[in-house]
Amino acid sequence: MSSNSLEGAHWYLAQLSGQAVQGGDGPRAAHLFLDAEKKRLTGSGGCNRLVAAYTVQDTTLRFGDIAATKMACPRDMALERQFVQALGQVAGWRMRGSELELLDGAGQPVAGFRAGDAPRLGRR
Repeated sequence: MSSNSLEGAHWYLAQLSGQAVQGGDGPRAAHLFLDAEKKRLTGSGGCNRLVAAYTVQDTTLRFGDIAATKMACPRDMALERQFVQALGQVAGWRMRGSELELLDGAGQPVAGFRAGDAPRLGRR
């Protein structure tokens, strides 16, 4: 499996710890983008912007320390905290059709994503 299908796509959070996540694909949706050139994760936890270095080799994937902005958000922040915590557990990845699963060290899914267009920034 090539990392080309993992990198360079915008991935929107669809499942977290086996639970479906509703959030759409706007700038406030929890999402990731893995930049193959810079080996840098950028995205959003649903409120705050996220950034981290990452390494990928075959189906192994690891994120460095995840930095986040510290905005006060009107929504419940529990999902964002769980999302960032799940990213810290990632040890691998696999594709299932057009969906991405991030896996822990035991090969169990910690988060599931669907591909989408780049988030459009603008009025909220």
